[in-house]
Amino acid sequence: MAMIGEMEPPMRKALRELCAYFLKHCAEKLRPLTKAYYPEVMKNQPGQCELVISEPPADWIIPFHSKRGATSEQRAGAKGDGN
Repeated sequence: MAMIGEMEPPMRKALRELCAYFLKHCAEKLRPLTKAYYPEVMKNQPGQCELVISEPPADWIIPFHSKRGATSEQRAGAKGDGN
C-alpha cells in the first residue's frame, strides 16, 4: 500500500482524477434523493449513517453504530439509549 506522500506525480494525478470522477458521479446519481430529502439527510452529523425501514415518526436515517449481531431494528431502537 502506498501513502500519498510516496506516490509519483502521474499516480497522484490519476488518483485525483478518479476521485473527481466519483464525486461527480455520486452527486449526479444522488441529486434526486438529496433534493427531496435534504433537511432530513443533513440533520445528522457528518459521518456514516444507515437507512432504516421504519414507520413514521421514527427516523429513517440514523447514525451508524456497529453492533455485532444486532439487527437494524435493534440498532434503531438503541438510538435513544445513549450508545
